[in-house]
Amino acid sequence: MTIIDSHTRLIINDQIIRREEFTKETIKKYFKESFKGLKLNTIITDGYGAYPEIIEEIGAKHHTCTFHIMQGLMLPLQKHINKRNRIIKSLKEQIEKTTEKIEQLKSKMPPKIGRPKKTEKKLIKNQNQRKKLKMENDRNKFKLKQIKNEVKEYLEYKEKISKIFKSKTIKTAMNRFNKLNEKFDEMPEIIQDFMRKLSKKLEITLNHTKNRKIPSTNNLAELLFRVTFPGKIKRIFRTYKGAQDKFD
Repeated sequence: MTIIDSHTRLIINDQIIRREEFTKETIKKYFKESFKGLKLNTIITDGYGAYPEIIEEIGAKHHTCTFHIMQGLMLPLQKHINKRNRIIKSLKEQIEKTTEKIEQLKSKMPPKIGRPKKTEKKLIKNQNQRKKLKMENDRNKFKLKQIKNEVKEYLEYKEKISKIFKSKTIKTAMNRFNKLNEKFDEMPEIIQDFMRKLSKKLEITLNHTKNRKIPSTNNLAELLFRVTFPGKIKRIFRTYKGAQDKFD
């Protein structure tokens, strides 16, 4: 657990604990010890469920990191988009293969103007095969267009949601949220689910818009582990045993 002052960029307190000890009571005790004697305004968190009640109890404002809020959308959304992209790739490959088959059939028996004679059975068979393959291609192209539009729609919603947190004023942020929420019934289910969750904690995600002194994210803490500590050290200190072995 690490607490960093967003203005001085200094570590106020950090502590290594066992995963099973990361409880509401442990966090509350840690916060009270860390902030003793300090003037406290706002605490930025990653959105862990136990924080709101604890922060309210110690008399501070709570701000949820906008990066983690967007991550709550992007993790399930990206899985959904990745699945669609795999289907897009598969459809493109099918269309390409079918087009090649059509061209092969054409090269074997070039199309003729007008209807073939009944006696030209090979030509009729060739035409029917090409016609069937073309219909298959048309269906796949239609599916491809639909799925591409679906992915485009997801990304457009993602951008509109992201703009809420990038707003320069609280009025603009609320207008963007309300305008988006007016079309709730038209949204894909995965976006609806995110908007429901966001509406319950919208106020604590926009504190940085009301007060520019409040950072929008807890990136200082993230950077401590992602940049300041090399990856190898980070992996060691992810577990109590790892840290204990290192010191032993």
